[in-house]
Amino acid sequence: MNIQEFLPKNKFDIEAFAKVNELSDEQFLDIAHELVSFVEDANHPCYQAAVEVLLARQTLLTETFIGYLSANDWIWKYWFLHDVFDKLNAEIKKDLYSKISELSEYAPIDDDERSVVLMAKDIAPPTRGEI
Repeated sequence: MNIQEFLPKNKFDIEAFAKVNELSDEQFLDIAHELVSFVEDANHPCYQAAVEVLLARQTLLTETFIGYLSANDWIWKYWFLHDVFDKLNAEIKKDLYSKISELSEYAPIDDDERSVVLMAKDIAPPTRGEI
C-alpha cells in the first residue's frame, strides 16, 4: 500500500480525510505532518474534515503540533489556537503550554502575529508572578 495515496490531493479533497481513519497509527504518523498542514485556512473546504481527523488522532500528534507552533506559519497557528486547541484533551494541552507561553511573549510585527500572540496570552497558564 502506498501511504501517500491517503493524502488529500488538494484543499477540496474532503473524501481523503475519511480514508485516513482506515490507517494504523504507524501509517498515520507517516503522513501526519502533511495532514496537519490542512488546518492552515478555515476557508478551505476540507478544513473541518482535517480538524476532525486531528482531534481523533490527537494523542499521536503532540510533537507535530509543537513543530507547527514553533514554525513561522502564523496563519496555521491562528486557526489551530482558534479552533483546535480548546478541543484537545487536557494532557495534550499540558504538553503544549510551554510553546503557547513562548508565543504569548513574542513581540509581534504584524496583525497576523498580533492575533496569535493575543490568543496565546488568553490560553497560556499564569506564571508564578501572576498567581
